Amino acid sequence: QPILLLRPLLSVSKKALESWAREKRLAWVEDESNADLRYTRNAVRLKVMPVLSSNFPGFEKRLLRSAGHMQSAARLLRALAEMDFNACRDGEALDISRLAALGNDRFDNVLRFWLDRQGVRMPSAAWLESARTQLLTAREDAQVRLDLEGGVIRRYRQRLVFQKAEKVAKEQMELPERQVRLAWKGEARIPLAAFDGELLFEEANEGVEKAWLLTQPLFVGGYEGSARLKVSTIRPSRSLKAHCQERQIPPWERGRLPLLYAGSDLLFAAGIGTAVAYTGKGGGRVRIGWFASG
Repeated sequence: QPILLLRPLLSVSKKALESWAREKRLAWVEDESNADLRYTRNAVRLKVMPVLSSNFPGFEKRLLRSAGHMQSAARLLRALAEMDFNACRDGEALDISRLAALGNDRFDNVLRFWLDRQGVRMPSAAWLESARTQLLTAREDAQVRLDLEGGVIRRYRQRLVFQKAEKVAKEQMELPERQVRLAWKGEARIPLAAFDGELLFEEANEGVEKAWLLTQPLFVGGYEGSARLKVSTIRPSRSLKAHCQERQIPPWERGRLPLLYAGSDLLFAAGIGTAVAYTGKGGGRVRIGWFASG
């Protein structure tokens, strides 16, 4: 259960509280750390505040009023950020063209809101300004990467995505060579830990002939942009790089999409599809798919 913390006496001065406690003959305990001037809050309260009080009577009320105004402004900024964030969302990403239309201040406001949702430590104003400049002025085909504590922001075409640090680390993991044998015996799922997902084999009326697939030497490999695959009878064979570009799969995600080979022929590419030469209609067939768990 969440804890509800109530602090109804924050607006009451210590002097007033002590006076009331004495009047009611109440005893209280002083926290010894409250007198330690090594803490900034104590130095301000014990050294700075008395000087301000003697030179500017009543400044405490004005300070409280200003703090209240800032809290109200912060709530308004967050409400605006949430509204702009929802308007700029494209799935789990942000649309850069919609962000650009907001102007610099609202752009920064949305970025802070987005990073806060990701649990990332808030960057400095200088970092935000630099990030905004890079994200807005980069060419559409540029691969912009902005590193933060806990993750990275990346731009691909018109989309901004955030990746957690642990997911970024997986990109550096060594992937298996094409010659790694895959033993399929009719299972519905085969986990591929190196790719952070599972190959799916679903019985269907259209797909690869199951009896044939069971007899084939199957191999799994990592992404090869130059490899070619024809997934439609009405479209020509294309490179995997071209397929990924058409489907707007960013470069940093392509390496974790496995390729399934039947002998030396590319049979299936995760995120793209199955070679049309090996598919047909009728009974006893399976549809090959991919589920990314990360």
